[in-house]
Amino acid sequence: MITQNTTTRKRKGGGGGGGGENMSSEVVEESWLVYFIEQGWLPFFIMGVVILGLRMYNVRQREEQRQLLREGLLSELNYQKILSKRHRE
Repeated sequence: MITQNTTTRKRKGGGGGGGGENMSSEVVEESWLVYFIEQGWLPFFIMGVVILGLRMYNVRQREEQRQLLREGLLSELNYQKILSKRHRE
């Protein structure tokens, strides 16, 4: 069974027959945020923001880890080079 959202929106200018009906038949216009919340998209939006933030944090951490690994390898190579020079002498 499919249910439809029965939220009504305000029409500017009104379409009623009498001039006095406009004030009583108007419904307060909802903002896009209320519509967003009513449709149930807010949890998905929040989850998307969290996932995006975690992804950016992960990328930064991997870059730092790569840089530290590179520095460690270079220092190890330099150390091995120094040891091999001393061994030859």
